[in-house]
Amino acid sequence: MVNGDRLPTTGSTISLNGTLTAPSFEVSGTLEVVQPDVEALTLSDEEIAFARKIAPWAGHTPRRALRFVNVYRVVKASFRSDEARRLEEGGYRGLMAQLAITTGSPGHGDVWDRLVSAFDNGEPLDQAYREIEETGKVVPSAVRAVIAVLEQDKSPDTVGSDLKYYAELARRYSFEGVDRPAHL
Repeated sequence: MVNGDRLPTTGSTISLNGTLTAPSFEVSGTLEVVQPDVEALTLSDEEIAFARKIAPWAGHTPRRALRFVNVYRVVKASFRSDEARRLEEGGYRGLMAQLAITTGSPGHGDVWDRLVSAFDNGEPLDQAYREIEETGKVVPSAVRAVIAVLEQDKSPDTVGSDLKYYAELARRYSFEGVDRPAHL
Protein backbone atom coordinates (compact mmCIF):
# COMPACT_ATOMS: atom_id res chain seq x y z
CA MET A 1 0.00 0.00 0.00
CA VAL A 2 1.20 3.55 -0.67
CA ASN A 3 1.45 5.69 2.46
CA GLY A 4 1.60 9.46 2.00
CA ASP A 5 4.51 10.30 -0.32
CA ARG A 6 6.22 6.95 -0.05
CA LEU A 7 6.48 4.65 -2.97
CA PRO A 8 6.02 0.90 -2.54
CA THR A 9 9.23 -0.96 -1.85
CA THR A 10 10.28 -4.38 -3.03
CA GLY A 11 7.90 -7.02 -1.82
CA SER A 12 4.96 -4.63 -1.55
CA THR A 13 1.87 -5.19 -3.65
CA ILE A 14 -0.74 -2.85 -4.94
CA SER A 15 -4.16 -4.15 -5.71
CA LEU A 16 -6.63 -2.35 -7.94
CA ASN A 17 -10.04 -3.90 -7.77
CA GLY A 18 -13.21 -2.53 -9.27
CA THR A 19 -14.54 -1.38 -12.59
CA LEU A 20 -14.13 2.03 -14.14
CA THR A 21 -17.00 3.34 -16.24
CA ALA A 22 -17.19 6.40 -18.41
CA PRO A 23 -19.83 8.98 -17.60
CA SER A 24 -22.89 8.82 -19.78
CA PHE A 25 -25.21 11.53 -20.99
CA GLU A 26 -28.28 11.83 -23.16
CA VAL A 27 -28.51 14.08 -26.20
CA SER A 28 -31.84 15.13 -27.58
CA GLY A 29 -32.52 17.06 -30.74
CA THR A 30 -31.10 16.96 -34.22
CA LEU A 31 -27.42 16.95 -34.96
CA GLU A 32 -26.62 18.44 -38.34
CA VAL A 33 -23.33 17.45 -39.90
CA VAL A 34 -22.03 20.04 -42.33
CA GLN A 35 -19.78 18.72 -45.05
CA PRO A 36 -16.87 21.00 -45.96
CA ASP A 37 -16.89 22.53 -49.40
CA VAL A 38 -14.19 20.44 -51.05
CA GLU A 39 -14.42 22.54 -54.21
CA ALA A 40 -13.32 25.56 -52.18
CA LEU A 41 -9.99 23.83 -51.55
CA THR A 42 -9.12 24.08 -55.22
CA LEU A 43 -7.69 27.28 -56.64
CA SER A 44 -8.98 29.07 -59.72
CA ASP A 45 -6.66 29.88 -62.61
CA GLU A 46 -6.59 33.53 -61.46
CA GLU A 47 -5.67 32.53 -57.90
CA ILE A 48 -2.90 30.26 -59.16
CA ALA A 49 -1.51 32.98 -61.44
CA PHE A 50 -1.47 35.53 -58.61
CA ALA A 51 0.00 33.05 -56.12
CA ARG A 52 2.85 32.42 -58.56
CA LYS A 53 3.58 36.16 -58.67
CA ILE A 54 3.93 36.51 -54.90
CA ALA A 55 5.15 33.01 -54.00
CA PRO A 56 8.83 34.04 -53.94
CA TRP A 57 8.02 36.32 -50.98
CA ALA A 58 5.74 33.95 -49.06
CA GLY A 59 8.71 32.44 -47.28
CA HIS A 60 12.23 31.26 -47.84
CA THR A 61 11.63 27.67 -46.89
CA PRO A 62 9.42 24.97 -48.39
CA ARG A 63 7.61 24.73 -45.04
CA ARG A 64 6.62 28.41 -45.12
CA ALA A 65 5.55 28.20 -48.76
CA LEU A 66 3.40 25.19 -47.97
CA ARG A 67 1.96 26.99 -44.94
CA PHE A 68 1.04 29.95 -47.17
CA VAL A 69 -0.84 27.77 -49.67
CA ASN A 70 -2.52 25.59 -47.06
CA VAL A 71 -3.64 28.49 -44.88
CA TYR A 72 -5.11 30.22 -47.94
CA ARG A 73 -7.01 27.08 -48.91
CA VAL A 74 -8.32 26.47 -45.39
CA VAL A 75 -9.43 30.08 -44.99
CA LYS A 76 -11.11 30.01 -48.39
CA ALA A 77 -12.93 26.76 -47.58
CA SER A 78 -14.21 28.21 -44.31
CA PHE A 79 -15.92 31.20 -45.95
CA ARG A 80 -19.65 31.57 -46.33
CA SER A 81 -20.99 32.19 -49.83
CA ASP A 82 -20.86 36.02 -49.59
CA GLU A 83 -17.25 35.90 -48.36
CA ALA A 84 -16.34 33.36 -51.05
CA ARG A 85 -17.88 35.64 -53.67
CA ARG A 86 -15.64 38.51 -52.49
CA LEU A 87 -12.60 36.27 -53.03
CA GLU A 88 -13.80 35.24 -56.49
CA GLU A 89 -14.30 38.90 -57.44
CA GLY A 90 -10.62 39.67 -56.82
CA GLY A 91 -10.38 39.65 -53.04
CA TYR A 92 -7.98 36.74 -53.29
CA ARG A 93 -5.24 39.28 -54.08
CA GLY A 94 -5.65 41.02 -50.75
CA LEU A 95 -5.89 37.80 -48.75
CA MET A 96 -2.94 36.16 -50.51
CA ALA A 97 -0.79 39.26 -50.10
CA GLN A 98 -1.63 39.44 -46.40
CA LEU A 99 -0.84 35.75 -45.90
CA ALA A 100 2.38 35.98 -47.91
CA ILE A 101 3.69 38.73 -45.64
CA THR A 102 2.48 37.25 -42.37
CA THR A 103 3.96 33.89 -43.35
CA GLY A 104 7.11 34.99 -45.15
CA SER A 105 8.14 38.15 -43.28
CA PRO A 106 7.35 37.68 -39.61
CA GLY A 107 8.50 40.54 -37.44
CA HIS A 108 7.64 43.20 -40.02
CA GLY A 109 3.91 43.41 -39.42
CA ASP A 110 3.94 47.02 -38.26
CA VAL A 111 5.80 48.08 -41.42
CA TRP A 112 3.39 46.08 -43.57
CA ASP A 113 0.35 47.54 -41.79
CA ARG A 114 1.57 51.09 -42.44
CA LEU A 115 2.03 50.35 -46.14
CA VAL A 116 -1.38 48.68 -46.37
CA SER A 117 -2.91 51.80 -44.85
CA ALA A 118 -1.10 54.01 -47.39
CA PHE A 119 -2.09 51.70 -50.25
CA ASP A 120 -5.74 51.75 -49.14
CA ASN A 121 -5.85 55.54 -48.64
CA GLY A 122 -4.16 56.29 -51.96
CA GLU A 123 -1.15 57.88 -50.24
CA PRO A 124 2.08 58.00 -52.21
CA LEU A 125 3.99 54.87 -51.22
CA ASP A 126 7.33 56.70 -51.46
CA GLN A 127 6.13 58.95 -48.65
CA ALA A 128 5.10 55.95 -46.54
CA TYR A 129 8.48 54.29 -47.17
CA ARG A 130 10.27 57.48 -46.03
CA GLU A 131 8.13 57.74 -42.89
CA ILE A 132 8.89 54.15 -41.98
CA GLU A 133 12.62 54.58 -42.54
CA GLU A 134 12.62 57.81 -40.48
CA THR A 135 11.47 55.74 -37.50
CA GLY A 136 14.59 53.58 -37.89
CA LYS A 137 12.75 50.60 -39.33
CA VAL A 138 13.68 48.82 -42.53
CA VAL A 139 11.18 47.91 -45.23
CA PRO A 140 12.11 44.34 -46.17
CA SER A 141 12.57 43.55 -49.85
CA ALA A 142 9.75 40.98 -49.62
CA VAL A 143 7.32 43.67 -48.46
CA ARG A 144 8.42 46.01 -51.26
CA ALA A 145 8.07 43.20 -53.80
CA VAL A 146 4.54 42.25 -52.73
CA ILE A 147 3.50 45.92 -52.84
CA ALA A 148 5.00 46.17 -56.35
CA VAL A 149 3.02 43.12 -57.49
CA LEU A 150 -0.16 44.66 -56.07
CA GLU A 151 0.52 47.95 -57.83
CA GLN A 152 0.97 46.16 -61.16
CA ASP A 153 -2.09 43.99 -60.57
CA LYS A 154 -4.32 46.79 -59.33
CA SER A 155 -7.44 45.61 -61.07
CA PRO A 156 -9.94 45.76 -59.58
CA ASP A 157 -9.35 48.95 -57.62
CA THR A 158 -10.53 47.24 -54.45
CA VAL A 159 -7.13 45.71 -53.65
CA GLY A 160 -6.42 48.33 -50.96
CA SER A 161 -9.72 47.75 -49.21
CA ASP A 162 -9.27 43.98 -49.54
CA LEU A 163 -5.87 44.25 -47.86
CA LYS A 164 -7.51 46.08 -44.95
CA TYR A 165 -10.46 43.68 -44.87
CA TYR A 166 -8.27 40.57 -44.57
CA ALA A 167 -5.59 42.04 -42.26
CA GLU A 168 -7.01 40.76 -38.98
CA LEU A 169 -7.80 37.35 -40.44
CA ALA A 170 -4.26 36.94 -41.79
CA ARG A 171 -2.79 38.00 -38.44
CA ARG A 172 -4.47 35.02 -36.80
CA TYR A 173 -2.30 32.75 -38.92
CA SER A 174 0.90 34.74 -38.54
CA PHE A 175 3.90 34.03 -36.37
CA GLU A 176 3.36 37.40 -34.67
CA GLY A 177 -0.15 37.10 -33.26
CA VAL A 178 -2.89 39.69 -33.21
CA ASP A 179 -1.55 42.07 -30.56
CA ARG A 180 0.52 44.34 -32.75
CA PRO A 181 -0.66 47.92 -33.32
CA ALA A 182 -2.63 48.80 -36.44
CA HIS A 183 0.37 50.62 -37.99
CA LEU A 184 3.32 52.87 -37.14
